[in-house]
Amino acid sequence: MIFSLVYYLNAIVRWCTDRRRSHMYLREIGKTLKKSSVLFQQVKHIGEATESLTVIQQLSPFLKNVLDSRFSAPLVQDVHLHLVSIHPAVTVNLKDWHLYRDVSKEDIQSFPHDILTILLEAGITHLTSPVDNLEETVKEDCVQIHDYGRTLAWKAGMPCSILMSCTPSNLLNMGLAVTNGKLRFQELTVESILSINIEGCGSNLILPPAVKDNLKRYSIGSENSIDDQDSCCCHSNEALASPCASENHSDEDLLLDSDSEMAAGDVKYEKMEADEAKVDLEFQRPANAAVKPPNILVYCGKKDSKRKFESFKTMLEKCLSSDCYAVYQLQHNQISTAPWMDNTILLVIACERLYDDIDHVIFSYFEKGGKLMSLASNIDSLFLDKELVRRSADLVNVSCHHWSNVPMMAGRYIYSNALKSSNFNCTVLASESSSQNSLIVKLESPADLDQGVAVLSQVYFDSDHCSKPSEDFYEILCHLLSTHLELECSSQDVPQLTPAKLFTKTKVVEKQLLDSLASRLKDGTLKSSEVSLTFVRNLEVLNSAASAVNLPVVISDDTYHPRYFNAKKYWDNLHSAVLGNAIFFVEVVPTTMPLLNQMLISVPKTVGMIAIAGRQTSGKGRGGNQWLSPVGCAMFTLHVQLDRSSLLGSNPVFLQHIVTVSVVRSVRTLPGYEELDLRVKWPNDLYYGKKTKLGGVVVNSSIATQSIDAIIGCGFNVENSKPTFCINDLIHEYNMENGKHLAPLNKDQLIGRTVTIIEELIDRFNTKGHEDFQLLYYQYWLHRGAKVRLECENNLEVDINGLDENGFLQVKTAEGHLISVQPDGNTFDFMKNLIAIKTN
Repeated sequence: MIFSLVYYLNAIVRWCTDRRRSHMYLREIGKTLKKSSVLFQQVKHIGEATESLTVIQQLSPFLKNVLDSRFSAPLVQDVHLHLVSIHPAVTVNLKDWHLYRDVSKEDIQSFPHDILTILLEAGITHLTSPVDNLEETVKEDCVQIHDYGRTLAWKAGMPCSILMSCTPSNLLNMGLAVTNGKLRFQELTVESILSINIEGCGSNLILPPAVKDNLKRYSIGSENSIDDQDSCCCHSNEALASPCASENHSDEDLLLDSDSEMAAGDVKYEKMEADEAKVDLEFQRPANAAVKPPNILVYCGKKDSKRKFESFKTMLEKCLSSDCYAVYQLQHNQISTAPWMDNTILLVIACERLYDDIDHVIFSYFEKGGKLMSLASNIDSLFLDKELVRRSADLVNVSCHHWSNVPMMAGRYIYSNALKSSNFNCTVLASESSSQNSLIVKLESPADLDQGVAVLSQVYFDSDHCSKPSEDFYEILCHLLSTHLELECSSQDVPQLTPAKLFTKTKVVEKQLLDSLASRLKDGTLKSSEVSLTFVRNLEVLNSAASAVNLPVVISDDTYHPRYFNAKKYWDNLHSAVLGNAIFFVEVVPTTMPLLNQMLISVPKTVGMIAIAGRQTSGKGRGGNQWLSPVGCAMFTLHVQLDRSSLLGSNPVFLQHIVTVSVVRSVRTLPGYEELDLRVKWPNDLYYGKKTKLGGVVVNSSIATQSIDAIIGCGFNVENSKPTFCINDLIHEYNMENGKHLAPLNKDQLIGRTVTIIEELIDRFNTKGHEDFQLLYYQYWLHRGAKVRLECENNLEVDINGLDENGFLQVKTAEGHLISVQPDGNTFDFMKNLIAIKTN
């Protein structure tokens, strides 16, 4: 009895002590947050005594910069808690962050004054207890962050970063759990919590271009691994892959003073009271809005000067990150007919005069939220008045941002302050250094409308007007593109092309391949008008480097291990009889499409050739489009030989449909991955849902007397978040929304699975015919019940019915008539401007 009484008295004393300590902590935190940030960190104790020193977990680069660059001091004297005040308060820009689907711009703007925003960093759980006790340890001792607040956004990497909102008391509860190593974000251990202010706005579902592509995704525990994946499922992209990596920004470059403009980086510090801070949220498209493809269009006038386009394209490509954008010329006859508006992230007007009322089409693009850059064009007159100040273009000294007196060619006009509409917000970006006349202005439509942005310039940014651009010239152009048009810019060298490495499933396959080519080799080289292949035993005997017209192929050098190819992953997932059993892997190549052409007539049917690239510098898509091919993208060219007497050989159009379905099934037939929303878009695209393109297929074929040789080019985003979205981003999002723990996938794993399924579906098609395949195809396509318009029938609206017996798209009119259709040849959207196939 006495023992029980003493026990309860001690419990009451401990409760009162803890409560008093908590009130003290909350009081100190409340006072600190008015001017500063607070930081909780995980610690471990040395020795058994409570007075022992604490060792802080290794700091992330972000926190290291925070602590190194700002004043910090312990907030409380307590060996049980590592709590630090940091002055001034830390502000994080959300432009590189990924909002959770249920979080909107309005949610971020409407936090009550007593709700805090915090940044948590979480890493892989390191337990000292046996692995067998992992589940019990997590369940009994640890708590999850979602019990204490609302998750707002995340940023991939290691450590993984999460933004949350919570109350001060819950911040303290999480801080105490962090200090003891008991706070979890799913299976990851939260190692630090930092209170922050936020600015800007993240993106829903789709990672913005500025997210660096050298992020690593980790799988936790063997139960999450697929095909015995490594703990790090993404290769480190390093300098080859990441345009950001070549910018040579130190981590300190990302820390800016309050009087510096936020032109780059992730974090800024503000010297202001917390309640005085203003959050300037950028316009955010709704989660269900279509994601614009990374296309930049340049309009050069009615004469469509190819030289003028190439001149400006060269300037752009020296500024823009090469893995993020494709630059095309917009022809005059396309402006009013082709569906380019929904597929363009920036339109550049690089001519002075506009004809045929196209200025109103361009203005409509701006009003619908488009981004526009005008170079001394008449389109400017729709926005504001101009004043003629010189008879012809002339060299003037220009001041822009922190650049001053930069000699640049300027047009005949300057901009006045007379706006054509009071709805526009106008900002002067550059002016003549002497007269202060406005030369470059930025106009924005109101935030409550689709927020179009136009940068109007009387300064020329092409080689015709500037034959030897200075470094300041490029820096100003990059500043306009990145800061005001929100494109990703980085100066980077074109990656050096590399030799190929031959991998074969067996030595027999290697011998069959080389023997079939032996009689055609001259000094070890298979000549071709496209790309010649020079076969060598090892790298030491190479006489020339890889080039666009000659590719060395290493066939026996076991010391050459490509950085961006995991052969074991590929072979473990390849279960075909023939397809893909001979690999030509190239780290960096212009495109894999021509590599196999010269070997088609020689190789036996028992050799299934495939060319795989780590990175392509000139990837090709359908209709001559560019396919951006950074590291992490699955890119391959596969040779398939069809017997003309077979069912598929007599109807080869279905081959492209077989390949797209195979890519989808390579993911969705994995256990646990069946519900991922990967779809097929006719005729040959891979989509996430209905909005986001993840990949595509191109098929070229040559017909002989008895066979068809098909060269299949396929590319789909697996580990690369740029330029739009990838399969691993989709997996992460699915895990967050459904409480799942699916592991990220590997590109070589999926290439092996895709090739296996292609062979299976070809055999199935040849056995059961197109009706059986169509039933499978319809399980994954996204057009069920959709409506399209027929250009050749006065834009008649029709319902999509399915594929016809030849693999073309079939539509149904209101009267019930079935019509087979095909694209009109536009390179922007194959589902628009459809034309009927003529029949006899």
